[in-house]
Amino acid sequence: MSGEKQLEKDKSIAVTDISANKPVSRRGNFMRGYGESDPDETREKLKQLIKLGMMPRVDSTKPEEVQDRIVAYFQRCIDDGVLATISGLALALGLGRAQLAKIHRREVRKPLETYELIDMAYNIVNAQYEEVMQEGKINALAGIFLMRNNLGYTNTDDTSVVSDAAPERSPEEIMQKYNKLLKD
Repeated sequence: MSGEKQLEKDKSIAVTDISANKPVSRRGNFMRGYGESDPDETREKLKQLIKLGMMPRVDSTKPEEVQDRIVAYFQRCIDDGVLATISGLALALGLGRAQLAKIHRREVRKPLETYELIDMAYNIVNAQYEEVMQEGKINALAGIFLMRNNLGYTNTDDTSVVSDAAPERSPEEIMQKYNKLLKD
């Protein structure tokens, strides 16, 4: 092994093998959660996402169109063996992720059935994220990020402060006390 390759062995950057004059992949674990990413797999996924993005926009006032596209999106995920995502769902519907989130939060007026279909799709993606995180198939921090940013998860910490101090006095009682002290 050349000195340059040995030096860069564990780094997350691409280095060049001087003897062969070709790039050597040294990517860390950021592309797939763990391990190396496959350039052919990455290209194929991007092609599929472009196809989703080029589909005509669904009329979200027509629940039957929304349902057909949601089913088609999940079927595509099954066929291609990829995780469903909120961004992918939005692409399939011809929306941006923020636009889809507004529909999900009912900030834009749509038929009740459209809201229910979007809720069902969000719940499916949510359940899938939970399962793959529990199985260790995606990085837990990535999963937490996705769930907080796409599915409304939050971290909460409830704190109560209890005091053994004297009970609170009304403003009138305090005034009386200090007026009494001033008179004396």
